[in-house]
Amino acid sequence: MEVQTNTKTAAALAIMRIILGLMLFWGFLDKMFGLGFPTPESMSYLNGGSPTEMYLIYTDGWFAPFFHWLSNYHAIADVILLAGMFLLGLSMTFGFCKKISTVAFVAMMTLFYL
Repeated sequence: MEVQTNTKTAAALAIMRIILGLMLFWGFLDKMFGLGFPTPESMSYLNGGSPTEMYLIYTDGWFAPFFHWLSNYHAIADVILLAGMFLLGLSMTFGFCKKISTVAFVAMMTLFYL
């Protein structure tokens, strides 16, 4: 089923999609190379840092046992996070696989929230 939108709404949604894609791609670049804003260069993934280790260890709430278990495998979680941020950032920015990337983006943001 195709939803009818006017051109202003379609343009606003496209701009929002591009901004969200650039946000994820910027996060990937910062975590991978340590550009010095949230992630210092010494903590970058390429210099041996882990973008997920501290987040997974210091969680609390209902899902804390799952995230503490996942912290034992933070090397795998690092690769999945960085690959997801890279691929979703590119697909949201350039608009390929829009439906799949939108669902994956919502899932990733939900996991970030939890």
